[in-house]
Amino acid sequence: MLAESQIADNDIHRLYMACLTQRNRNPFTMRIIILIAWLYVVLLLAAGSGNLARAINVFLFLGVIPVGLMLWVSLRKVHQRQRALREVREQAAEADQAE
Repeated sequence: MLAESQIADNDIHRLYMACLTQRNRNPFTMRIIILIAWLYVVLLLAAGSGNLARAINVFLFLGVIPVGLMLWVSLRKVHQRQRALREVREQAAEADQAE
C-alpha cells in the first residue's frame, strides 16, 4: 500500500512539473507579473499613507527603485545570454565558411 501511494505521489509531482514547464517557457514573464503585483501593493500602501510627500517617498523607495533594479539585473542577464548565443552563431558561421 505504501508503494502505491509513493508511485501516485511521484506521478503527481511529474505531472505538476510538466505543467509548470509547459506554461512558463520564459521565466522572465513570471518576474514581470511579480513586479507588477509588487508595484500595485506599493501603490496601495502609498495611497494610504495620508501625506503626499510620504506617498511619493514610499512609492519611489519601495516601488520604483527596487523594481528598476530587478529589471536591470534581469535584462542584463538576458542580454548577456543573447550576446553569447550570437557569438557562438557567428563562430559557427565562420567555421562553416572556412570549410
